[in-house]
Amino acid sequence: MQESIFVGLINNAALLLALWAVYGLVTLNSSLKSIWEKIISGLAISGLGIAVMLSTIPFSPGVVFDTRSILLSISGLFFGLIPASIAAIITGAFRIWQGGAGATMGVLVIFTSTAIGVGWRYLRKKQDQESNWLELYIFGIIVHVVMFLDSMALPPDVFRLVFKHVIPSVMIIYPIVTVALGLLFSSQLIRKKLRAELEKSEAKYRSIVETAEEGICTFDEKGDFFFVNRKFSEMTGYSLQELIERPYGDMLNEKGKQIIAEKIANRRKGIIENYELKLITKYGSEIWVNVAANPIFDDKNNYLGAIALYTDITERVRLHEELRKHTEYYRILFQQSPLPYQSLNEKGYLNDVNDAWLETLGYSKDQVIGTWFGDYLCEEDKKRFVEDYELFLKAGEIHELHYRMKRKNGEVFDIAFDGRIGKTESGTLDQAYCLWRDVSLMLKAQAALIENEEKLRALTNHLQTAIENDRAHLAREIHDEFGQLLTGLKMDLAWCNKNCQEETKLQDRFKTMNSYVDEAIKISRRLSSELRPGLLDDLGLIPAMEWYMGEFMHRSGIECQSLFPKDEPILETSLKTTIFRIFQECLTNIARHSQATKVDISMKIEGNLLTMEVRDNGRGITSKEINDSRSLGLLGMQERARQTGGSIDITGNKNKGTTIVSKFPLLVSAGSEGL
Repeated sequence: MQESIFVGLINNAALLLALWAVYGLVTLNSSLKSIWEKIISGLAISGLGIAVMLSTIPFSPGVVFDTRSILLSISGLFFGLIPASIAAIITGAFRIWQGGAGATMGVLVIFTSTAIGVGWRYLRKKQDQESNWLELYIFGIIVHVVMFLDSMALPPDVFRLVFKHVIPSVMIIYPIVTVALGLLFSSQLIRKKLRAELEKSEAKYRSIVETAEEGICTFDEKGDFFFVNRKFSEMTGYSLQELIERPYGDMLNEKGKQIIAEKIANRRKGIIENYELKLITKYGSEIWVNVAANPIFDDKNNYLGAIALYTDITERVRLHEELRKHTEYYRILFQQSPLPYQSLNEKGYLNDVNDAWLETLGYSKDQVIGTWFGDYLCEEDKKRFVEDYELFLKAGEIHELHYRMKRKNGEVFDIAFDGRIGKTESGTLDQAYCLWRDVSLMLKAQAALIENEEKLRALTNHLQTAIENDRAHLAREIHDEFGQLLTGLKMDLAWCNKNCQEETKLQDRFKTMNSYVDEAIKISRRLSSELRPGLLDDLGLIPAMEWYMGEFMHRSGIECQSLFPKDEPILETSLKTTIFRIFQECLTNIARHSQATKVDISMKIEGNLLTMEVRDNGRGITSKEINDSRSLGLLGMQERARQTGGSIDITGNKNKGTTIVSKFPLLVSAGSEGL
């Protein structure tokens, strides 16, 4: 009896392999997430359960044994609640329909097995992980212990027979079958998971490859294209089909073909390389790419091909070429410059110098690189260089710093130092670019020029003083000596005229001579006044200017208006003469060149500064005329003002006149009156 039951149970358990086939078929392209997929799965399990129940092992009338407990518990564990519940309901209804003394037990076994399977699934919470045999064996023991308890629903006499003849076989075979079937299901689940992960990984890989900003290609063992991504096609203009028909198309020149042949040979040797390559696109343009190539080998170290990553570096190559040209251009300028150039670090140490620098000081390059620039200055300038260099680093540039420098042979000379700070992209100090030039001869020439200017100014001052003295002397001679002679002559002519009344012809001649003498006296007075106005010495500057202004209006017909201080301070004779002569020259230039009809003259004294302004309404002097070296009158005015410590500012406005502003510092004597 036991042997037949044992064999029957094994045969019945073999039917459960169909459940594994159903699971594999249902879940091949599905995750059982759709409600319809779950319902269909439940119906399939129900059909299989009915088939199992039809292949029962009869024990006694109405009492049968089969493997439904294994079927429904495994269904609950791997298919979930809905498919297992559908299967439990349908098979339970079928068992009730079959009837018999074991119907109650059969229904209890169906629902308890299903409940244990579903409960174990949700308590486990690791459905995606592979089940081990120990877990499945414990699961099978629990299911069939409960089934043993369910058998207590049989009549007592039947239960005793079942306990004696069936239960031992069931407790041996069913847990083992549960383990075997569970392992098959678990293996199928893991394979499904691995397949899903593989598909997901492939999709992710393809997405990455197709959306990458670099060209990605794979090659077979012959070096022919096997795959190219979208970016590579965009870069070169070639499709995969075109590259399969003509590997590399027309993308390579002769040099490029040689490079590729060498690189393919390197791939076969297992060498991983990065190299640059020039490609010609399908449209004729040239691009530069960086190629990162890796060989591919199988488990037996057979060469299968290669994968390469192409990065477009055309812009980088172009910038690198421009940088190279600029660097070369800078190097040529740096080395060929006639001026000494140098670059310094943040502490003032020499990074580089040009040939002119070395030739000027007499050193070789290896003697000076890395040394402090201050070591080549005279002792008295070293401390000042440290202070100046700190200011230079803060300001960013510096100009015309003068130092005294020493050559290798000890000779000292003067330099003018200029510099500008170079910075990195982040804004930090890169290095200081500096140049200097030997200004010894220039400083000597400037000193000599200043000395000559001083001598010339002293000579000019002396000449002007001499001229003024001569004018004053000549004016006195004309006024005193020549005037007295003319007066005596006029008196003699008057006597002759008086004593020769009878001679009519003589009377006419005396009258004519008398008019000539009167005219000569007028000329002598005018010459005397122009050479040195007596008013300037006798009455002062302002009366002399007013007298000359009246004479100017009489001779030129140009209207003059003046605004002078009420009181005049006591000024030095030389200053009075300078101001009067400048005033005189202003009016003379207006009469000759301005085409003016009106002149405004003003003088004011503020503190120790006398300001005289002469403004006309003429055509307006031009900048060219102001700076013309042939404008001797303007130069004379400026030189006169400079000799007394004053200044002259001349401005012109086209068709609106010229303004001459003269300013003089005053050294007022103690007896001068306030204004």
